[in-house]
Amino acid sequence: MCARQFNLEASATPGRPLNQAQCNEANIIDDLRTKCMKKVEKKCRHLHMGAVQFSLKTEQPCRRIRFWTLALRRRLKIKVNPSLWKRAKKKAKLEVMINTLSLTDIKAELTKARKDYHAAKRITKVTG
Repeated sequence: MCARQFNLEASATPGRPLNQAQCNEANIIDDLRTKCMKKVEKKCRHLHMGAVQFSLKTEQPCRRIRFWTLALRRRLKIKVNPSLWKRAKKKAKLEVMINTLSLTDIKAELTKARKDYHAAKRITKVTG
């Protein structure tokens, strides 16, 4: 590809327009480059971010989901960093004693938080 482009540039006269054969060669080279770029783009990693814009209406339910997920993990004896736990609880603005809740109560709260998040997201999408 590079050799073809170099030969085309070498055969072109500076300051003069390209003849028909040179013009065809330039178009063929351009088509090949476009095909190569499209093929490479398919193999690249795509980052799918920003599907939902930031909104205060969705942020609080999202924080509650994070907290109840950590509470569930903690109840299932999966190690949770204490400082992460404290920050999540503070951000969620919850004053609940987790020790008094059963596993089913925690799961119910998590489900409720997810429903609240989806409702807020739906409202944000309509009004946004």
